[in-house]
Amino acid sequence: MLCVVALITGQLTSSQSTLKSISSKISQGLDSLIRYAFEDLFYDSGVDIYIGAHEHSYERSWPLYNRKICNGSYDHPYTEPNAPVHIITGSAGMYAEHSDFTKDKPFWSAYRARNYGYNKFHISNSTHIFVEWVDDELNGKITDSFWIIKSKHGKGTYDCHLRQGKRW
Repeated sequence: MLCVVALITGQLTSSQSTLKSISSKISQGLDSLIRYAFEDLFYDSGVDIYIGAHEHSYERSWPLYNRKICNGSYDHPYTEPNAPVHIITGSAGMYAEHSDFTKDKPFWSAYRARNYGYNKFHISNSTHIFVEWVDDELNGKITDSFWIIKSKHGKGTYDCHLRQGKRW
C-alpha cells in the first residue's frame, strides 16, 4: 500500500492567531469540532499525512494524535511516525492579507511560514515520501523539507494512544 493522505478545507491544529482573534470561542470551537470529527478516523485508518487548508500560510506539525506528539524517535521524528503528520498549506486561491501566528510557537509545531507558497510531494516508493515547501515570496526558494519513512500503512499501524506524552 502507498502513503495514505487525507485532505480537508479546515485544520485539526493551527497556531494562527487570526483563528483566535476573529471570534475566539467560535474559531477554537471549530478547530475542536474538526479535530473531534476527523482525528480518530485519520488515526484509526492509518493516515500518514493530513493536509488542511483555509489559513493563508504554511505549518507542519510533528506527528500528532489526541494533542500528543507521537514521533518515530527523538532524532528521526518522521521515520516510522506513530501518528499522522499535519500540514496546513492554504496559500492557493484568493490573495488575502497574511494571518499572524501566535507569538510563541506551540510545542507541536515543527515549522511554520507566514508567506504564500505551495508544497511538492515526491513519492519515491511505498515507504518514502519527500515533502517540500516552496516559498513564492522568496522566488521559489525551498524553505522546508522533510522525509516521511514508513514501512507499514493503513489501518492499525499506530499505537500512540498507548504511550504517555505531553498534551496541550
